[in-house]
Amino acid sequence: MPSDKRLFPTAKSKRENGVGMNVSYGLVWRGCDWHPLVAPSPNLQKALAQGPSLGIAEDLHPGPGFFEIAIAPKDKTTARIEIYIEGTDNIRESVKDMLNLKGKYKGFMDHALKEKHCIWIRYKTTSNYDNAKKEAEKILDKYDYAWVQQTHCSARSLVMKPRIFCGCCCRTGFDIIEGGPKFSNTESSFKRLVSRK
Repeated sequence: MPSDKRLFPTAKSKRENGVGMNVSYGLVWRGCDWHPLVAPSPNLQKALAQGPSLGIAEDLHPGPGFFEIAIAPKDKTTARIEIYIEGTDNIRESVKDMLNLKGKYKGFMDHALKEKHCIWIRYKTTSNYDNAKKEAEKILDKYDYAWVQQTHCSARSLVMKPRIFCGCCCRTGFDIIEGGPKFSNTESSFKRLVSRK
């Protein structure tokens, strides 16, 4: 008979909701800076034609490690939300595969870029592929990353929409809006998930 864990899998926290008090997550990425990968554009094809994305990818580490991808509005680049993580034997080639116009991430990237988001990357090298995979899997055991298809967690597209509170004082922030793996041109098909200040 299947174990209770298989019958009732533990729900993972959606990574876009933050990591809370998870100190180990912060330690994993200590010293790893974010770098712009793709600038806002009508779609990935135009972004690659006009920008330095492939050059940036070419400069990445050509060996084992793990990396995270995030999106952020072009005018608020510090308001990043992490949407992808992968452990690989070659960071450079894995990122170049993600930027492939025939790749499975093109739709997600087109959606983010069309909504005037930048795509960011940070990475950490490891001594071998097994360690890279293990580090990424430890994080994926706890979090549901939007662009990662996992058991019981469907891949989905996210964008951030600005919001303003008016009253005795004005506060700005962002709403995180979720769209499905299949894209729609109408905002009414999106589901509002969470507010982010």
